[in-house]
Amino acid sequence: MKYILLQLIIIVACLPSMGQDTYKRSSKDTLQNNTIVIPFAFYLKSFGVAAAVDVSTRKFIQDQAESTLVGLYSTNGTKYLYWDAKNIQVPLIKRLFIHPNVGIADYTKLDLYNGPNRKFPQEIAGNNNSSKDNFYSVKSKKIETELLFRYLLPIGFGKNTIINEITLDKGIVEKGYSRFSKGNNPIKNGRTFIDGSIFYQDQNLELPMVDLHKRYSGYSIGISNENVDFIANPSRGTKISYRHHQSLDIIKNSIPWQMEEFSFSKYFNLKSSYLRQQVLAFNVWTRNVTSYNDYHIENKQKIYHRPSPFLGASLGGRYRFRGFPEGRYNDAASILYTGEYRIITDWNPLANWSFLKMLHVNVEWIQFVAFIETGKVAERWSINNLHSNMRTDYGLGIRLFANEMVIRVDAAMSREGMQIQMFIDHAF
Repeated sequence: MKYILLQLIIIVACLPSMGQDTYKRSSKDTLQNNTIVIPFAFYLKSFGVAAAVDVSTRKFIQDQAESTLVGLYSTNGTKYLYWDAKNIQVPLIKRLFIHPNVGIADYTKLDLYNGPNRKFPQEIAGNNNSSKDNFYSVKSKKIETELLFRYLLPIGFGKNTIINEITLDKGIVEKGYSRFSKGNNPIKNGRTFIDGSIFYQDQNLELPMVDLHKRYSGYSIGISNENVDFIANPSRGTKISYRHHQSLDIIKNSIPWQMEEFSFSKYFNLKSSYLRQQVLAFNVWTRNVTSYNDYHIENKQKIYHRPSPFLGASLGGRYRFRGFPEGRYNDAASILYTGEYRIITDWNPLANWSFLKMLHVNVEWIQFVAFIETGKVAERWSINNLHSNMRTDYGLGIRLFANEMVIRVDAAMSREGMQIQMFIDHAF
């Protein structure tokens, strides 16, 4: 069992955390080494055997900031390089935090559920009624970069606390957690942020009949409120967010589009005399590409104002609809409902394993999760369209709190088979 979990830790540790968090954590079990270098190897169907290295740095530039550098090369020729930094406080603007990232990828095999397919002339690939075999395995090269920012508003818990220092007892919050109270009035409760980003992506897709070259550059802007006890692993409270995404036609070959996104999460801490923690977690998430049917004419062809099927109102993959491949469903609108039951016991055979200590990997708890998801994509956003003939998956997961990060491995079953999803952070 130890060796299976070790493999999962090392495989997933290469992936950057997507969470944005302005908490400075002070743990009883904090590691002495702020920079950790982990070389590893793993196998994925789309990659073959891959060799990679992960360099993670805590207290990057500032005490609350973190940085991750990942490099990967596989036997089928796939190459990947990614750098990410989080929670960098802007000098002289103490409430503003930035999160830069940049990625370069050369995929020799990428499953694309989009575009016309001669084998399925009567279908639209990726829609709710499409076949699971209606996809292309394509080559793809991609360059992407994004500068995210979060501005903490001087209301609620954020009025007097900009960087919150917490103390953890074996990965569970002991003191210093965000003030939690019933109700969702952001003036009194939680931490409220103005969220935004500036992004650029350049991607080439080599389809059997044609090469597609797509560029996206633009911005997103929104607002979020986090009224939970511990943002990395919430056990009670709520999170709510809204984002407007806009791609602008400001560079050559760029495609304009716009999209709205909303997410709401609720967490219930169920008291237990024999478990360290027992939580029921629920989430509803939706997107609407409002420009989906807009287009312009270029070389006598219609160019639709739509994002990449991996960026738009898509379902499937690491965060949403884990029983389906990445981008399996994509259309103008989508919705997903998720429920999870999460438990943490006292059982942790990895806590004092000397081999992990040698790698400076500190596992503070193991969490077991059961989950169910139901959702749909549709040609337009409406209650009726998105709530008829919905798809469902269900599964089990293992989460590890290692080096103050949540490492997630989920196995999900759907009517199209089973998928294993590995990443950093909870799905919501």
